[in-house]
Amino acid sequence: MADINLIPSEEINIRTSSKRQTRALTVAIIFLVVTSAATTFLFSAWALSISQINSEVSKQSQLAAQIDSYAKKEKLNKFVADQAQVATQAIGEQVDYQSIFADFRGLMPAGIKLSDSSATTQTLTVAGTADNSVALSTFISKAIDASTNPESHFSSVTIATLTGRDDGTFQFSVAMNLKNTKVKAKL
Repeated sequence: MADINLIPSEEINIRTSSKRQTRALTVAIIFLVVTSAATTFLFSAWALSISQINSEVSKQSQLAAQIDSYAKKEKLNKFVADQAQVATQAIGEQVDYQSIFADFRGLMPAGIKLSDSSATTQTLTVAGTADNSVALSTFISKAIDASTNPESHFSSVTIATLTGRDDGTFQFSVAMNLKNTKVKAKL
């Protein structure tokens, strides 16, 4: 049996057209909702990535400043170490005349008068007079004994000149080679 449709064809066309419009409108609304959701997601992701990039750039600049600070400190430490080494070397090359003359003072008995002295890094030369032979022999004996002591500054003693006078005094010149003459660096 055939279907009988009592609805006029114009009404059917209007209904069909209305359904199509409703579907198209629904599809358009769904498309707009999906598009706006996707756009919102993309903008959120973009904003998050920009925030992370800014955070990393900030960390990088802080680390770069810290590295620069460490580099400056390292440069300063190297400079100080180099200067300390130069100072230690300069001090180590100085002759400790104060200690040498303190040792020499211990060799001087009563009756010895010095008239001249000179010193180099290797030799101490003194000239003077002795009131008598006992004072002179005591001085020479102490100088020779000191030259055998490893702690002493004197390594050998040479009598350069010795002249006896009519009044019993002696005029002399003695050269003593030096050892252990360098200043001990204290840094």
